[in-house]
Amino acid sequence: MVFLAAFTIWQADALLGPCEMVENLVNPSGHKAGDFDMIKDAETGKAYLYFDADHNAMLCMELSDDYLRAKDLPVPCLETCQVLLL
Repeated sequence: MVFLAAFTIWQADALLGPCEMVENLVNPSGHKAGDFDMIKDAETGKAYLYFDADHNAMLCMELSDDYLRAKDLPVPCLETCQVLLL
């Protein structure tokens, strides 16, 4: 049995659904992705995906306006965490 470190994106108009699958087995920029969170900056409106990449690093990617795609390549988490926390 093969285990993939990926996630699935679901969307709904209400918290309790009904839900619709949008993307399955997402690997941001080809990285195995686990333990992820999404954060939206209240001041800029930009959203970011933070994730454990291959158990080697915490990475961050800015998300598109619909939150379904990454805008750029991932950067190490410390670079973006410092900006968001200032």
